[in-house]
Amino acid sequence: MPTVGRADELLRLKAHCLSVGIQLTEAATWRLSCGGEVPLTVHEYATTGGVTFRIDDVFVNAPFDEWFCHESRARLDVNGDRFEVHFDDAVFPCEMLPLPGYLDRTNHLGHRVTDTTMSHCDRIRVSPITGCSLDCGFCDFPALRYVRHGADEVLASLDVAKSDENLPARHLLISGGSPGPKHFEWFDSTLTDIIASSGLPTDVMMSPREGGTDHVRRFADAGAQSFSLNLEVFGDHRSGDVMPLKHRRSTPYLAETIRAAVDSVGSDGRVRSLVIVGLDEPADTLAALRFLAELGCEPVLSPFRPARNTRLAMWKPPAENLLIDVYGAAADIVAACGLKLGPRCIPCQHNTLVIPQGIGYYYT
Repeated sequence: MPTVGRADELLRLKAHCLSVGIQLTEAATWRLSCGGEVPLTVHEYATTGGVTFRIDDVFVNAPFDEWFCHESRARLDVNGDRFEVHFDDAVFPCEMLPLPGYLDRTNHLGHRVTDTTMSHCDRIRVSPITGCSLDCGFCDFPALRYVRHGADEVLASLDVAKSDENLPARHLLISGGSPGPKHFEWFDSTLTDIIASSGLPTDVMMSPREGGTDHVRRFADAGAQSFSLNLEVFGDHRSGDVMPLKHRRSTPYLAETIRAAVDSVGSDGRVRSLVIVGLDEPADTLAALRFLAELGCEPVLSPFRPARNTRLAMWKPPAENLLIDVYGAAADIVAACGLKLGPRCIPCQHNTLVIPQGIGYYYT
């Protein structure tokens, strides 16, 4: 883990990159793209388009080709055979993480692997649903056609991703769009089959919903090791404006779903919830963190990223200093409840506002 002074430097760098991204020199662009032969990034999800690098145990996903990145003071360059991040007066040698090696592959059923599957750092993410029944303005899934993918298709693509040498996988995240009510039973059966057959430690990220919480126990009994039940926007006015369907159909059931998840898999980092920093008023963001922590749920700070193909694509990203201030207050809130800021998995922190500091953070 980084020393105290080093941690402060890396936190400031990470907050800056999560706010306004990073600039790439021509040399860095040429090296990363192998002379233009491979893509620099894949814009397949609102918070993962960008380049991902590692400094010490700090992972950062930094956008570089969005409209706001020209404001960045961080620069990725090449020095001999290594990459470096230049930030203000500091230079940080870094390791660049590649894209997965299966971007152009199909599974044994003849479907494109990337229809359902993408790897980030040491995690494979699968999406049984493309598109979404909800309409959150910060997410690009609502713009996609709503399509369900069966467990057989997902598992076939997962087999390809598990053999990838670019990004060897330690664990699996089931995420993607939220089902409509008429697909709840299909969704539950599909996730149960994927969890039981994945062959990897599996986390489930899903929206709370009406109709009880029996599915939470069902997923845990199938082998799910943790849950991410995302609050995202807390203040009633902003939530109703930015994510109106989720505000009505999901948020009212958040507390009971978190309680069911804690009962099923325990606390201590196994139940998390994303809070988007930069959409709510800061006071509402901190209120959200207290609400979650008091339920035994570890908050995950997700800085708002104005992403292409979203309704909020031209909203201004949160300022670096705001992120630093929220981070400090958040650390105090979770510590008072005996928790930490999530996620605990160190590589999975690449697009969240947290760095590992001390015992309790880990490689899955």
